[in-house]
Amino acid sequence: MARLIEAAGLATGGHAKFEALEGHLSALTDLESRAEGIAERLQGRIPVIYAPTQYARPVAQIAKIKINENSKMACFWSAVPEMNHNEMVGYTRLNGPFTAVLLDDPDGLPRMQHRIATTAATLTENGVPVERITLSGPTPEAKAFSALFLFDFVSYRTTKVECTHSKLCTRLTYRLSSNHAYCFTLIHKLTAPEIS
Repeated sequence: MARLIEAAGLATGGHAKFEALEGHLSALTDLESRAEGIAERLQGRIPVIYAPTQYARPVAQIAKIKINENSKMACFWSAVPEMNHNEMVGYTRLNGPFTAVLLDDPDGLPRMQHRIATTAATLTENGVPVERITLSGPTPEAKAFSALFLFDFVSYRTTKVECTHSKLCTRLTYRLSSNHAYCFTLIHKLTAPEIS
């Protein structure tokens, strides 16, 4: 893919970047054991994943989706510093078993590192469990993919139900459908036991 992009003149150096990224990801041997510890601490909790703005959508949002879909757990995401405004106030009165998962870039701006550390300390003082995950890698892309790879394992380790299409999603699809007869037939095919 990278070679096609380069051949089309859309970008240069893509192939070398992908090879370097592959080498970095291949060298990550501790992800599964790290994920197991994180997953244990997230059991029975509602994770809220926070990341510096540049990693919010490409990492925090996708990690949230992985946990929603694979673990069948509620999970949310937001960006730092945005969460330090209105969302931080929401932790004043805890109304759920939330765990703040803070993604920290050790190569980020010093003020962002200070903000992440201060946010973690403030939440901890208010009784909110905090899970800090340091983004690792030589480039922003490597950090993003390493974190997503980690969350693949986290979402797998927190799975307590069979990884099949959710009955909740099936019911929602049925209720949103304007053609209930067709939808009922589809749901019946998806949920009826096979007869051999």
